[in-house]
Amino acid sequence: MKKSFGAKTLVFPTPVWVVGSYDKEGKPNVMSAAWGGVC
Repeated sequence: MKKSFGAKTLVFPTPVWVVGSYDKEGKPNVMSAAWGGVC
C-alpha cells in the first residue's frame, strides 16, 4: 500500500559547534558537536 505525504522538508538546518583545543605539546585537536543550539 502506497501513501503520498506530499512535498515536505525532510532535513532541517541545525547549528553545529566546532570545538578546538591544544594538548600539552601544542598539537591542535578539533571536533564538531552536532545539535549545538537546539533546546
